[in-house]
Amino acid sequence: MKLLFFNWLLLLTLAFNSEIYSQNCSVLENGIYEMFYDSNQISVGNFEINDDKYLYLENNIKKVGDFIKLDNCSFRIATNEKTDDSELTEVQRLLKKQKNYFEITKVERDVYYFICRVNLHINCGSGKFIKKRIK
Repeated sequence: MKLLFFNWLLLLTLAFNSEIYSQNCSVLENGIYEMFYDSNQISVGNFEINDDKYLYLENNIKKVGDFIKLDNCSFRIATNEKTDDSELTEVQRLLKKQKNYFEITKVERDVYYFICRVNLHINCGSGKFIKKRIK
């Protein structure tokens, strides 16, 4: 009887723990997205993910970058764009040299909540990507 109770308790504990530690995340799928930061209710912009490519408009010019999947919940965007950093502070220049990445923290249907990270301890923002439904 004790063995049966112990096995039942072990089964419940394992089932409960796996539910607690399971992640509700996903890397973005192919599609068109709108990006919002938590600090701003206005859309930052639109972009498209197409396999391993990141497509976006800048000054009405279509540009392409690389969509690099880091793991099941995070990715990085790489572009070959050169930007003028003469107006940046020294700290901003150092942060700019880091390879920022996006960690998806939660997914609710077509809404992907993210944290933009410089590294594990420094965040560069948070917000959401909303996948647009094509009709």
